[in-house]
Amino acid sequence: MSAPRWAICSRCDGEGKHSGHLGAFTGSEWEQEDDDFKERYMQGDYDRACERCEGTGKVLRTGEPKICQCCGEEMGLDQQFCCSDDFPEPGDLREWA
Repeated sequence: MSAPRWAICSRCDGEGKHSGHLGAFTGSEWEQEDDDFKERYMQGDYDRACERCEGTGKVLRTGEPKICQCCGEEMGLDQQFCCSDDFPEPGDLREWA
């Protein structure tokens, strides 16, 4: 068994917080909001601590990472494919140990 490794949290991209609880805004919904809300939203005033990493921005990863067989690159925790132009078949991916 390999030593535990830390990985950047894919939910908050390592920020430790996000505004995902608000859902997504359509362009027309965003345009209906006032400038004060938009500014505060962009500053992160509505962000909450990430529930996946508990606000640390990192997650403990045990076992071996998935390696893409087509390019040999290590893939992220939630990543299905690493090659943006050439998607391999699921059988071409080495599973986590």
